[in-house]
Amino acid sequence: MKTLLLPFAAFLLALNVSAVNVAFDFNDANGTQLNATNNSGSDTGAWNFGGAPAQTRSANSGHLNIGYTDYFKGLFNGQLDTGTVTRRFNLDNAITSGGDFSFTAVIDSWALNHGVDGASTGRGVRFGLETANGQGVNLSFISNSNDGGVNHFAQVRSERSGIAQGSYGGKTGMNINRNGYKTSSAAQDNGDLTLQINGNLSTGNWSSRVNYGVGVSQNADNGYLDDNSLWYDLTTDGTDLNQITGITIVALNPEGEAWGSVDTGGNARNYATIDYIGLEVAAVPEPSTYALLAGFAAFLFVAIRKRK
Repeated sequence: MKTLLLPFAAFLLALNVSAVNVAFDFNDANGTQLNATNNSGSDTGAWNFGGAPAQTRSANSGHLNIGYTDYFKGLFNGQLDTGTVTRRFNLDNAITSGGDFSFTAVIDSWALNHGVDGASTGRGVRFGLETANGQGVNLSFISNSNDGGVNHFAQVRSERSGIAQGSYGGKTGMNINRNGYKTSSAAQDNGDLTLQINGNLSTGNWSSRVNYGVGVSQNADNGYLDDNSLWYDLTTDGTDLNQITGITIVALNPEGEAWGSVDTGGNARNYATIDYIGLEVAAVPEPSTYALLAGFAAFLFVAIRKRK
């Protein structure tokens, strides 16, 4: 009977494997532009432009640089001087079927509240899943202020646009000055900020959450969380996300020159480094597959009875 059960178990496992469709870990050669970074996922596509370079620092893993990092600055050829910059990864084939999905973006280090070169409010990074050009679900990590810019805090929030529906959700009051991990070893780098959208393409339902990692202040009085297994829900009632056509990274700069400018020397400005962007979608078997499964189960049942 074991010889019959083994192929049956393998068949069931094949039906339930979740494929990583898109995965960027940015372990590319230093200075590699975004549109030349390696996608190790199974679904192909292309970034529309470069302008943000990859970099590996010390013993840590690779990252994508946005803004005034120490080296290989991600200034998008000066575009961050004046406004917001969008980079779009267009899938060669839109994902229009499937079951559960998970979209994850990990920010390794950041500094968003330097007072020079413009106000801090609104600067940050936005990650998105698109259902069509400019429409979809977004997760933003932005700087903000509660007293005209004197004291700054960060906010992770979820948003939607176009046909995707959902209510606003946010978590505020997090200390945004956590820049000591840029050159830490991989073993010490446990303070990442992880943003995630989970859902199901068949139903269109989606939700979003954030994980603050270890040693990242989560509230206004700088109370720290030291458990990287803790997740906080953002939006829980989103709908109408039934297909994915691409992924976006947006460097938000509503005030102009808030990240710095190409004429600014050194690195005493604002930045964010992105450790990972990935999308997983679980396959849903076709009706014919279910019929095949039922037939195989019936065959197995008869075979076992005959053995008895």
